[in-house]
Amino acid sequence: MENTLLYVFIVVVVACLVVIWRMRVSLIRQQKLTTSYQLKQNEKRFESLVENGADSVIIISPEAKTIYASSSIKNILGYTPEEVLNLDIWSLVHPDDQARAGKAITDCMLNPGIPIQGHISRIRHKDGSWRWIEPVITNLIHDPAINGIVDNIRDITDRVKAEEELKITNDRFLLAARGSKLGIWDRDLINNTLIWDDTMYKVYGVSNLTFEVSHESWISLVHPEDHQMIVNNIENIKPTVNEVDMEYRIIHPDSTVRYIRSLSLVQRDETGKAIRLVGTNLDITNNREYQLTLEQILFDISHIIRKPVTNIMGLSNLIDMENMDEATLKQLAVHMKSSVKELNDFTIQLTHTYISKKVSFEQVSKKGK
Repeated sequence: MENTLLYVFIVVVVACLVVIWRMRVSLIRQQKLTTSYQLKQNEKRFESLVENGADSVIIISPEAKTIYASSSIKNILGYTPEEVLNLDIWSLVHPDDQARAGKAITDCMLNPGIPIQGHISRIRHKDGSWRWIEPVITNLIHDPAINGIVDNIRDITDRVKAEEELKITNDRFLLAARGSKLGIWDRDLINNTLIWDDTMYKVYGVSNLTFEVSHESWISLVHPEDHQMIVNNIENIKPTVNEVDMEYRIIHPDSTVRYIRSLSLVQRDETGKAIRLVGTNLDITNNREYQLTLEQILFDISHIIRKPVTNIMGLSNLIDMENMDEATLKQLAVHMKSSVKELNDFTIQLTHTYISKKVSFEQVSKKGK
C-alpha cells in the first residue's frame, strides 16, 4: 500500500514538472517571437530613416571599396546605390579638396569608434555639377557587423551658396561704407557688449590700439548736453520702434565738437524684447556747419539788409517829389550815400564770412580723406 502511494506521488510530481517545463518553454518562445518582432520593427525604422532621410550613408571597406550606399545617395549625387558600389568615390572629390579630406580620413583611422567631422568638400554630381558635402566619418572596422568606415554625408550646397551670396553682399556694403566714411557698430543689449569697425574709431577720433570700446566709453565721448537724448532714444526703446534715427554731438580728444548722424535697426526676440542694435554713424559736421552758415546768411539777408534797402527805396521815392529845393536834395543825397555804404559794408562782410567758411569746410574735408 505504501509503495503504491509513493508511486502515485512520484507520478504526480513528475507530471507537474513536465507541465511547468512546457509552460516555461512556451513563455521563452513567446518572448523570442516578441523580441524578434521588435528587432524587425526597429530594423525597418532604421532602414526607413537611412533610406529616406536628408543624409546618406556610405560604408567603405578597409580596402577602400564602397560596400554599402543608402538609397538616399541618389538625391545627393544622382547615382543609384548599385552605381555607387561600382564607383571610385575618391575620384569624385574635387582635386582642391582631396588633401584636406584625406587628412580627415587619417584622423578617423587613428580614432576608432569616434565620429570625426570631415572636411567640407565638393563632389561631382552625376550631371557634372559640383555639390558641397558635409561628412561625418566613423571608423568601425573593428566592428564585425560593419567592418568598414561609415561616412554620413549631407548636401549643403544651398547653404554654401547662400553664405557666398551673403559674403558678397557684405563685402559690397563694407566697401560702400568705407567709401562714404560710414562707421558700423553692433551692440548686444543682453550682454551689454559693443563692437566697432575700423571706421568708427576714425569718426570718434580715437585709436583702436588704446581705446577700449564699451557702451560706457562711447557715452563718455558724447556731448554732455546730448546724453539725455541718447537715453530716450536707445536706452528706453519703445515696443513699436524698429529703427532709431538721431543726431547728436561728440567731443574729440582734442576738444573739437563733431556732429554725428546715427541710424540703427532694432532686433527683438520672440517676446518682442529688444536684444540687439546694429547701426551706422556718419560725421555730418561739415554739412551741419554749412547748413547753419546758410541759415545765418539767409537771416542776415532778410533782416540786416532790409534796413538799408528800405532806406534807399524811401529816399528814391522822395527824389521823385516836385518842388524840392537844393538843400533838401543834398540832404537826401547824404542819407542815400550812407545807406549805400551800409549795404556795401554788409555785402563785404557777407563775402568774407562765406569765404572763411568755405576754406574751413575744404580744410576739414581734406583732413578727413
